[in-house]
Amino acid sequence: MSWVRLDDALFSHPKVLRAGNEALGAWVRMLTYCAAYLTDGVIDAETALSLAGRQKVIDKLVTARLLDREGDTLRVHDYLAHNPSRAQVLADRAAKTERQSRWRAKLESDRATPENTGKTVRVDASTRASTNASTGASRDGGGDAAPLPLPLPSHSHSRPEEEKKDASHPTGARERAPAGAREGSPVQPPSASAKPAKPRPATTPLPDPVPAAGSPARRLYDAITGDRVLGPITGGPGDLAERLCAEGAYPGVDVLAELRKAGAWAAGQPAGHWRDGRKAILGWLARAEQRAASTPKPAPAKAAWIPAATDYGSDDIDWWADGKTTNGGRP
Repeated sequence: MSWVRLDDALFSHPKVLRAGNEALGAWVRMLTYCAAYLTDGVIDAETALSLAGRQKVIDKLVTARLLDREGDTLRVHDYLAHNPSRAQVLADRAAKTERQSRWRAKLESDRATPENTGKTVRVDASTRASTNASTGASRDGGGDAAPLPLPLPSHSHSRPEEEKKDASHPTGARERAPAGAREGSPVQPPSASAKPAKPRPATTPLPDPVPAAGSPARRLYDAITGDRVLGPITGGPGDLAERLCAEGAYPGVDVLAELRKAGAWAAGQPAGHWRDGRKAILGWLARAEQRAASTPKPAPAKAAWIPAATDYGSDDIDWWADGKTTNGGRP
């Protein structure tokens, strides 16, 4: 990959302002084309037209002196004054490839020395940086050299020791350095004051009470345990029944009727729709309580008017009892 150089004041250059934004975009495309194909700034007319899109755009670039006409071809104005030539780019690529080859040969030589047999050859930061630069240059510039592999350790002598170390662990896994520890730094042993956490004692659930026979709680208990959906998934049905019967638990709600509705609704759902019967019942009753609270109460009926015996005579009382229309039809 090659690069082109653009002045950071390009946006305000008089030539650019005179050419316009469309022409500037085409000109930058031509610059990158010249750098990619190492043409030293020369572009044939057909390629220039395909990059610019219209001949009018090319004419604007020529008028603004961003392009120069040279017979049937065009040349980016002063391209070689600001960008390396084809010869310079190829020479730099060849030099980087040569440096990479020397580094590889030195690495192989270091591996072959007797004192390094069975050891990992360490590469310092400067050598690694030079290698990365050379590798990037080869990838960018078209050199034939492939990226270098990292040095691999030889296990001809160290393998038995590692196997012994692995055998000391039940899982066969090696010890790992603590997080944040650097290579070569001493590993601090665990603090002696640290004590293992004590396991929590297992708790035994309280026995579930069975409500007394004939009580409201017993009727709820029988409705829960006798339901083929709610019974198997409801834990502590006796405790739940007693809590549902507590005074003021669900005002305005017929709890027994709602339990039967809940069981009938759950029976029509797919298997496993409810997994916790206790939670499902409490949610069902809570919604029933909300509906009861939001339902408007009917207005109290007015009492029928009944005449008192002291207000009328005996004739009036006889009329009221027999349904006769006496005394002018008044009650």
